[in-house]
Amino acid sequence: ASWISSQINRLKDSGAHNSDIAVLYRASYLSRVIEQDFLRKGIEYTIWGGIRFFERKEIKDSISYLRLIDKDDDIAFLRICNVPSRKIGKAFIQRLSSIADKENTPLYLTLRNHINDAEFYTKGAKDFVELIEYCRDQTENMSISELLSYILDASGLKLMIRKDEDEERLENITELINSIKYYEELNKEEELSLTNYLQDI
Repeated sequence: ASWISSQINRLKDSGAHNSDIAVLYRASYLSRVIEQDFLRKGIEYTIWGGIRFFERKEIKDSISYLRLIDKDDDIAFLRICNVPSRKIGKAFIQRLSSIADKENTPLYLTLRNHINDAEFYTKGAKDFVELIEYCRDQTENMSISELLSYILDASGLKLMIRKDEDEERLENITELINSIKYYEELNKEEELSLTNYLQDI
């Protein structure tokens, strides 16, 4: 990826335009490392016939779990509270939003605080809160890649994708974990945190 970026910059220095240059790759998950290098080096790009790596559904879902573990993020919560299905529907979210507005608290914190109330107590909601709380407790004990691997299994997200028999989406998730391992390796001398990783990507 670094070599590709350097070749593009060399071509542009020689008078080529972005529209003169294309990068071909065999499988969609391979775009991740190229896209990240382009972002680091300020190279503008467009994905043709596909979606940018970090905008793919399974990647956004995975990152949303990490974002919610890192902090009470309403956008992340709304994205993944019912992925896979936990019977948390629109009426449930409306009731939760109403209490969150009254108490001026984020949605996840509101759910956690009221999980034993009759109107919010469902097995799916309780399991979800227990998963997030367990993962928050483990951020000091697990690496980011270990944490994501655990979430993908414990949440049922990986199983849901496997049942869809979508090999490309499974490859994308594997590539995300590999990219995190690479990030951890690159930054092993520094004190890594989930917050820093999420800011970097």
